[in-house]
Amino acid sequence: MKGVLFLGNRSLKLEDFPDPSAGSREVVLEIKASGMCGSDLHIYRASGGETALGYHASSPVVAGHEPCGVVAEVGLGVSASEAKVGTRVMVHHYSGCGL
Repeated sequence: MKGVLFLGNRSLKLEDFPDPSAGSREVVLEIKASGMCGSDLHIYRASGGETALGYHASSPVVAGHEPCGVVAEVGLGVSASEAKVGTRVMVHHYSGCGL
């Protein structure tokens, strides 16, 4: 799979990553779109390795935490009433970015 890395100093890089696999009670989503909020853009604009929340990243950050897409794989212990391959979904995070 491919991911866009925000390197800071308004720099981006498209990079290959291993395809994920669903663990127990997990699903893998094929992301179709993802919102970008202020915390993502802080990482993009950061200088000196700082990230949006004041931490120093030892590696680049794959941005976007408001994704929607299609269920691509269902792990063990996930019932058909919870998720099925092909279902369109969005991820609602219950703990916001703080901005």
